[in-house]
Amino acid sequence: MSAPTPSERLRQARRLLAAEGARGIAARILRRALEAAEPPGYARVPVARADLDRASELAAAGAPLAAGLGRGCGCSADRARV
Repeated sequence: MSAPTPSERLRQARRLLAAEGARGIAARILRRALEAAEPPGYARVPVARADLDRASELAAAGAPLAAGLGRGCGCSADRARV
């Protein structure tokens, strides 16, 4: 299958503008650009807001980090301590 011609792309853009508006088209362009910039094999991990809130409470209270996190994990925080 060949790529759409410029006139077909223009018709498509007009249909999208009528159906989704300028914000819809901008959102599509942004989503495509972000997907193209992601490294291969990248996947977003869904995290519930409640889990983030609880983690921030624990960190603020000085709770120790889980094994593998923080010191000795090879993360940028370890490199900054050296």
